[in-house]
Order: sequence, then structure tokens, then C-alpha cells
Amino acid sequence: MKILVTGANGYVGTHLMLYLTRQGHKVWAVVKPSAKDEDLAILRDLKAVIVRNDLTGNGRLDVPAGELDAVIHLLGSVQAPEAGTFRSVHEGKTRFLSSECRRLGVKKFVYLGTLGAALRAPGEYLRT
Repeated sequence: MKILVTGANGYVGTHLMLYLTRQGHKVWAVVKPSAKDEDLAILRDLKAVIVRNDLTGNGRLDVPAGELDAVIHLLGSVQAPEAGTFRSVHEGKTRFLSSECRRLGVKKFVYLGTLGAALRAPGEYLRT
């Protein structure tokens, strides 16, 4: 399969990328535009296609339409974001990514969050 992974250079993402490439899948790794090249060495060693995009809607994903079979969305934060809010990270970026998946014709979308969510939770993180 041809699979795009967000959060590909994070803890879970790196392990997933290793697994996927060992299974013979072709992988794309979405990373922040500010990611340092030296921090992406493992992804390059895995022959991942690096896609620099912050998923805020400022630019389309640089992937040809019809190219991907699936997207695995691991992007998230348990710490307050440097810019924006938990809502902008968890909801806003997921909405943008799902709209890009529709544009690109992706048929399978997997989202992996952390902890959980509850509309009436006491903290902002759990409400997103």
C-alpha cells in the first residue's frame, strides 16, 4: 500500500514508519516545515517521501491525486501548543487533513488520538 503518516517523526510515528516499510509499504511522512533535516534522517533512511506541511490550510499536501491508498493521522499534542490552541491542533488540522484526503481520493483514513475526549471535560485538552 501507499500510506501517508502525519506525526511520522514522533515517537509513535517513527515506530509505525519502521513497521510499514518492513512490511513493504511505500510511505509519505508529513512533518512540520520547521523540522530540521538532521531530525529526519531515519525517515530518509526508510526511503519515506518527506512532505513538509503544518496542516493549517496554508498549502495543499504535495502529493499527486490518486497516489495514496491510506492516511494514518497521528498528529496531536498533550502539551499546550506553541501557537494556537488544542482545538486548532486536534480539530483544525484533522479537518484540513480530511478535506485533503477527499481532494486526493484517499479511501482509508485512520486517526489515533491520545487519552480520549469529552465535551464537558474540565480541561481544554480533553475537550478536543
